[in-house]
Amino acid sequence: MNLQKAVQLAERVHGKQLRQITGEPFMNHLHRVAEGCSGQSEMIIAYLHDVLEEDQNYCIMSLKQEGFTDDILHDISLLTRNGESYLSYIKNVKSSVRATRVKIADLR
Repeated sequence: MNLQKAVQLAERVHGKQLRQITGEPFMNHLHRVAEGCSGQSEMIIAYLHDVLEEDQNYCIMSLKQEGFTDDILHDISLLTRNGESYLSYIKNVKSSVRATRVKIADLR
């Protein structure tokens, strides 16, 4: 696992993006989410949790090719909305303790 690689990838995808409501750089949000997490795995997930929704050039397989492990990719996939209802999405997130912790940090 490589936290630095996750931050760099998030920068490539979100580096010029601004938050819709506040206008602040999106990376500020990702830094806050990561700060609300415990452990390197959760922090990696925090930095990558919006990548698949934001950039169609990335999918689970491309993240795997970047060197991220299957367990991290599983939690990223749980945190990626794929058109399901919000209730179904949250039920999926709840199936993983790590994904749940990252989602809670995301909502703060």
